[in-house]
Amino acid sequence: MSRNIFIIWLVFLSLTSLSQTYEGQVIHSETKRGVPFANIRYDNNQGVISDIDGYYAFSAENVDSITVSYVGFETLTVAAKKTQQIELKPKAIDLSEVVIRPGLNPALRIVENVIENRDRNNPESIENYSMKAYDKLVFTIHEDSLAKKRDKLESDTSFRELVKFFDKQHLFLVENVTETKYEYPRKRQEKVLATRTSGFQSPVFTFLLSQLQSNSFYKKQIQIAGKTYINPFLKGSMPKYWFRMEDTIVHQAGDTGFIVSYRPRKGVNFEGLKGVVTVNNKGWAFENITAEPAEADAAGINIKIEQNYQEISNNRWFPSQQNTMIFLGTVQANGIPLIGRGKRYIFDVSVNSKDAGKFNPAIALDYAKGAMENAGEVLTNFRRVPFTEKDLETYRVIDSLGKAENLSGRIESARALINGEVKLGMVSLPLNSLVDKNRHEGWRVGLGLKTNRELSDYFGLSAYGAYGFKDKALKYGAGGSIFFDRYRRHSLGYQYKNDLVEAGEFTHRKNLSITDPRTYRNFGVKAFSESVSQQVTFKTRIRAAIKLSASLQAEELSPVFTYSFDGHMQPEGFRFGGGRVKNPLCSGRTGGTTTKKGGDFGLEVAGAPVELSKRNQRKNG
Repeated sequence: MSRNIFIIWLVFLSLTSLSQTYEGQVIHSETKRGVPFANIRYDNNQGVISDIDGYYAFSAENVDSITVSYVGFETLTVAAKKTQQIELKPKAIDLSEVVIRPGLNPALRIVENVIENRDRNNPESIENYSMKAYDKLVFTIHEDSLAKKRDKLESDTSFRELVKFFDKQHLFLVENVTETKYEYPRKRQEKVLATRTSGFQSPVFTFLLSQLQSNSFYKKQIQIAGKTYINPFLKGSMPKYWFRMEDTIVHQAGDTGFIVSYRPRKGVNFEGLKGVVTVNNKGWAFENITAEPAEADAAGINIKIEQNYQEISNNRWFPSQQNTMIFLGTVQANGIPLIGRGKRYIFDVSVNSKDAGKFNPAIALDYAKGAMENAGEVLTNFRRVPFTEKDLETYRVIDSLGKAENLSGRIESARALINGEVKLGMVSLPLNSLVDKNRHEGWRVGLGLKTNRELSDYFGLSAYGAYGFKDKALKYGAGGSIFFDRYRRHSLGYQYKNDLVEAGEFTHRKNLSITDPRTYRNFGVKAFSESVSQQVTFKTRIRAAIKLSASLQAEELSPVFTYSFDGHMQPEGFRFGGGRVKNPLCSGRTGGTTTKKGGDFGLEVAGAPVELSKRNQRKNG
């Protein structure tokens, strides 16, 4: 028995000794940065593809040499080593050179297969999934431009100081760890587990990186830095794009990756994309893809995105890594442009599980308790790339500068000003309550205050007072709201006002910003009614993009302008969304009182109000 075990052990040892692991990184010969999606071949076209950072690994028997290639780089063959770093030299040409060959284009069949399977491969077609992601975004100097000017180091002192600064630290750094849960169709919740931004004590730039590109390349429209492009891999897009087969690689598992380049056809007038895609014949899904605008931006801001996908189950691929490069051509330091580099690493992916689908769809965004205070500990546990001395120095220097200059406070103040408010600790001052002008009141001055979340997440109070110098009358109002959860999804509010409303209007004075042209329309308004109103409102958010509101209001209007009235009009009874209207039979004079009592019901979908019913809009005259 022992002899048999010994023989089996010898056979196993001999077999495993034949297979060796080869690993390394493919880097750019000038910038020394990783080359994503490079093809590493061995043993008659078998091979692997490097990840988004240029790293690769494979196991094989006695490999003598490997051949490394990628579109835009010179192909290189080197001796195989268990661990090595391989430098690729860029070619002088790029994808703008399109060679049209006679005969059937083999790339078209590949693209057609991708389009036929697009809906099945789209992550948003999955019943549900959950995932975590680590994001890192840095802004620094452009390495390519710096490499071309290294000869200035000895002669230019300022250039030498610039290189010394950027060798030591970045200009800006932000890190996030997020958890995303999704349920078909389009129900999504994102929770921030940790976030840290150099120089800021508030989560100002938490989602800057995720907003720079679409979360997958299966969407009909691709977002790059807020600009929308038509996806090249749609049936209607094929006539607009030129596709070219660049390479083929056979993976160890036996499946094949087809490398195809794409760009807009000449003479087709539209804003298109260009790039390179690797398509796997198992399910005709994306293995990886690069994309950038085909035409350079006039402002000198160019963005390139890279996405890597991983097979998580049989023929089911899911995004695993994403790169974003932002070239700021017009933002320069001593003649060297700046560049932003963003990386996203996706992990802990769970598909079609009970836990993945458990979340409240009414909460689209949430911050975990201590997401900022305990960010250092959480980030240490979830970082997917080493945290360097350069990163540490960036936080140390920029954080101290941010505290000295109160950058977080300035950002919060600027945000409040955009919203028409000035934040004063636990209360905010609405700017539109300070001064106004119309033909009835003349100049109107006042003061309003309302509490903010610094005081409480669960209630809010507000009050204002105003005085018109022409009508010599005081106006005032007050109210409050109770919120039933810290997300403020459900609330019950009360508002009392003794003020003026424009004749014919059925809502009170609107909160318009100083940049809204409608604000200055009030200067010419003359016909007003005195209004004493009370209103109770209940609001609830049933989904992230759907809000419901219901209100009851009693309002007494006393016109302060000359009007005429049709004496033959009969009062009407109560109706939903309207109310009982009592008008004195008067003609050609000022006076009379209108009493309005009724309810209102509103629906808001994705931020846009949907009108279900109206209040009574009958005018006095």
